[in-house]
Amino acid sequence: ISIRRMPDPIDAALQGIYRAVRGVPSPAFKDAALAALRAQLPFDAAGWGTFAITPQGAQVHSVHLVDLPMAMMADYEAVKQHDTLSARALARPGTTRNVSLRTTRWPLHPDMVAHVRRWGLDHSLGTVSIDTGLQLCNAISLYRGDAQPPFTPAQRLLKQRLMPHLVEAWNLNALMFCDRPSDGPARRHLALVD
Repeated sequence: ISIRRMPDPIDAALQGIYRAVRGVPSPAFKDAALAALRAQLPFDAAGWGTFAITPQGAQVHSVHLVDLPMAMMADYEAVKQHDTLSARALARPGTTRNVSLRTTRWPLHPDMVAHVRRWGLDHSLGTVSIDTGLQLCNAISLYRGDAQPPFTPAQRLLKQRLMPHLVEAWNLNALMFCDRPSDGPARRHLALVD
């Protein structure tokens, strides 16, 4: 008798994420990790940003977008002060926020609503993770357009449980990439910079 167990979405996503740690060069890691997540938690687009909290506000280190143009970020600069999802996610690090324009009870500024609709960000799951040792924040948001169903409570929990793994896997991948010998005769020098 053959017993086939349906793979748990967390296990399946983690396998894909940790395979990417070993097998994908750092510049392509976030795409590979988010693809592993997307296989278990469908989304239309995503953003992964890293930033530091300074007395002057958030200092962005990097922004990585999946299926969104960088022009979206340029437009975001004009409305970011109205971004209640980011503010709420930052207020409760580690907790994934599930927001849909269809059902939200949060007050949303009309300019933010227009931005969300323009770029197809109608349904979102947003999580902020803070590495207190490095004083570095990671924010990962998944998006679906209005034609898609909102994210479910189970999907919110799945994203929340996978968030620390995504961040740690990214850190491991970067370290492994730095430790690999360089290709060719050129010498490589590495530095960690704050």
